[in-house]
Amino acid sequence: ASQDPTPANTPPPQHVNVTTAETQTRIDAAVHAKNQWLRHITGELQALQSQTESLQRLCQESQELHSREEELERQRLIEEREASVQRRNEEVEERYKLEYERREAERRRREGETQQRRREAARRWAEEQERARMIQRRNEEGEERYRLEHERREAERRRREEETQQRRQEAERRRAEEQERIRTEEEDWREARRLEQEEAERRRVQEVEWIRMEEEVRRLQQEEGLREARRLQQEEAERRRIEEERRIWMEEEARRLQQEEEERRRRENFRDCAVCLEAADMAVMVRVPCNHWYCRDDIQGAFQSALEGRPSRPFQCCGQDVPITLHPNLSADFQRRYVAMQLEHTTTNPIYCSNRICGLFVPPTNYRGPDHAVCDACGHTTCRLCRNPAHGSGVCPQDEGVRQVERLATRQGWRRCPNCAEMVERQYGCNHMTCRCGSEWCYVCGSGTWRTCRHL
Repeated sequence: ASQDPTPANTPPPQHVNVTTAETQTRIDAAVHAKNQWLRHITGELQALQSQTESLQRLCQESQELHSREEELERQRLIEEREASVQRRNEEVEERYKLEYERREAERRRREGETQQRRREAARRWAEEQERARMIQRRNEEGEERYRLEHERREAERRRREEETQQRRQEAERRRAEEQERIRTEEEDWREARRLEQEEAERRRVQEVEWIRMEEEVRRLQQEEGLREARRLQQEEAERRRIEEERRIWMEEEARRLQQEEEERRRRENFRDCAVCLEAADMAVMVRVPCNHWYCRDDIQGAFQSALEGRPSRPFQCCGQDVPITLHPNLSADFQRRYVAMQLEHTTTNPIYCSNRICGLFVPPTNYRGPDHAVCDACGHTTCRLCRNPAHGSGVCPQDEGVRQVERLATRQGWRRCPNCAEMVERQYGCNHMTCRCGSEWCYVCGSGTWRTCRHL
């Protein structure tokens, strides 16, 4: 019977995901199994050769003992046996070749899978590195946002503490006023009670007096007659009229005091508008940083006037800028334009678009390097040094044209604005100049402190 060339201890191939070390271990195990299998085949071949030699010896002995026919028959059997052995060897070699090719293909496939897994591991490692860098950037951004948020919340906390302190002071003031009002009301109540008691005593006295006078009248009527009784009745009627007028005056005075108290209570929740001077509820008004109160319509008109005025300047009250966020009903476009106008007035040495058709303010966020500024409206680039269109070379040359303009400005008496360095010509009017950047200065000496200049 033919034997299986595959050794019994050779493990079947398993398709699992393994690492490079495990793959090398399995390759070494396969090579070891192959070497055992080769030694097994070699042993079988040697056994076959020993059997062949035994058969040959038997044939030689049979030739001596048997006839030639038997010898030929034995020779035929030997040849058939050799042919069978040869076929078996060929089959074993073919089987070994196929098994070797299969295992070699399996090894190459596993090596390819190992290389693929290595590339996949390298790609994943690169992704992990990139993810780690991204996480680090996000952590840094998160820390920066946390720091900014912490600063904002700290500022908000300080502002709220200040507002709380102001509200506490206001509450204490109101509490003191309320205590003073209660004390005044108690005094008024005591005074009214005293007056009522006096009035009751007076009426009791009047009744007693009236009874006495009636008795006196009856006595006088009896003694002096009807004429004296009439005179006494007229005097009593006059006294009663005076008492009635006094009672009416006291009731009117009590109503007046009550109305004044109600008006005072109403005014505690009402404030006078700084523009129209009309009183309104604080809930529908706006308080500016200087503690003045404005109606919403009036403060909206003030913001619009500040933005649309010529020259435009931020709305101020008592010399303090009023934040536009105090008004809740302004449109987003209006707030954007107002914030841009505030930025224009707070920017030192502002830049304006050199395009004569545009001429708008260029915010500092649109500065490109130390020399260029790009306009958002028309996209024109302006030189920040000479305020002219940007130069192709990137350098602002001091050409002859600029010097000629300066000589012409000197001859014509033109002046540069001390804030934005724009050339200004006074055609008529006084020496007090107001540039489009909002700066005010003297046209004679160029001084920015025009209020104290001797030429004005």
